[in-house]
Amino acid sequence: MKLEVIHCTEANCFVKLPPQIVASIFDQAPGKFSSLALEVSWLGPGYKLQRVAVGWAGEASLGEDVLEVPLELARSINLPQNQQVPCLKRSI
Repeated sequence: MKLEVIHCTEANCFVKLPPQIVASIFDQAPGKFSSLALEVSWLGPGYKLQRVAVGWAGEASLGEDVLEVPLELARSINLPQNQQVPCLKRSI
C-alpha cells in the first residue's frame, strides 16, 4: 500500500494517518497509544532514499490513502506534496 502525502495547515508537527490505519492501531492495543513515532521514507532527487522520523498524535487524515503532513514540517524535511510513500504494516 502506498500513501499520498498531502500538506495541511495544522499548526503542529504531527502527521495524520488514514482512518483504517488509525482503527487498526487502536484495535491492536486499545487504550495503549495516544501517540507514536513513525518512520517515513521516500525516494528524493537522484533516487536517493530519504528517511525521517515523524510523530503521530492519534488523528486520522481525510482520505483512505492519504498521509497528511503539516506544511512547515513537510518543508523542513523536504517532503513534497503528492509524494508517494510506502505503508508497511507491522505489529505494535
